[in-house]
Amino acid sequence: MLKHSLPRALVSRGLGIVSTMLATAGITARREPQRLVESAPLPEVMPVYAGRRMAVLLLELDRATTGDLIDNRLTGALDREGRAERLGAARFRVLLPDADATEAARVLNRIRFTVRQPAVVGGGTVRIGLDAGVAVRPAGSDTPLDVLTTEADTDLRRAHA
Repeated sequence: MLKHSLPRALVSRGLGIVSTMLATAGITARREPQRLVESAPLPEVMPVYAGRRMAVLLLELDRATTGDLIDNRLTGALDREGRAERLGAARFRVLLPDADATEAARVLNRIRFTVRQPAVVGGGTVRIGLDAGVAVRPAGSDTPLDVLTTEADTDLRRAHA
């Protein structure tokens, strides 16, 4: 029996290229939500933010991605300002604690700029578009995450219209 061991980065890069090629062809894989940051999933951290002002961004890419490219770009764009999780191959939710509408717009602009940068994948250049919806909770409110996510989704759908 012959054993092969490839460096993890090479395997990850290869899978990312394959998934991008599949996504370009309109083929997407169903995925369970996963965290982008090494912290608790968003519903579990909500009690920490009880009564605090916050914004929720719902991001939808124009193509599915299953590799690390967008995860890394999104995490980098957020820096320490927020938490994000992947909800599907082309959908992300971002929680911005203590953010008002102005701060949410500033962070969203930075995310858009970062995500839209061209990437070399499989010898070709790929650009990824992004639509977003925003919901803001004022200080003192106890609006739950699922309601904020629904509001952000409604805003996202308005952006598509």
